[in-house]
Amino acid sequence: MSDNAPAQTDQLPAIDTALDAGAVLERLEKLAKRGKLAGFRRLSDRSFGVSAFGSPFDREMVGTVESGRVSFELVWKRAMPAAFLVTLIVSVWPGVHLMDSLMNTWFGWYPNAFWVTCAWYIPLTALPAPWAWKVAMNRSRAGSDEHARETIDKIRDALGA
Repeated sequence: MSDNAPAQTDQLPAIDTALDAGAVLERLEKLAKRGKLAGFRRLSDRSFGVSAFGSPFDREMVGTVESGRVSFELVWKRAMPAAFLVTLIVSVWPGVHLMDSLMNTWFGWYPNAFWVTCAWYIPLTALPAPWAWKVAMNRSRAGSDEHARETIDKIRDALGA
């Protein structure tokens, strides 16, 4: 999925309006300047983006104005999920060396064979990683979807629709 691909989610509600694209974007810009529309930015003369906060990862809600209708889609911001995934993967291997050194230093009974530490430490730390990833993505998806729907209500009010 590319950076601009829509996220897999339920369809967000659209807003019907009698305003043209320029008037819609102008009203939304005013709303953003008053601090009521987080992360607002114009993407083109017919589209805009606003933040859709989710925990731990945020998405961007992209709105498109066409034929008196404002439609929305959610797009993942890839930087933080990618950093989280890399951290999950990369943190396992240095931990093996640290744990092997700790066990051999503090416990005289522990076998002085690196493979023994690998045999129990890697499954202990790597097996929960996919579960942690799934939980983080599900929470983010639900949170950003809820925030997007709240933002759509604000936009509807601002447009008088």
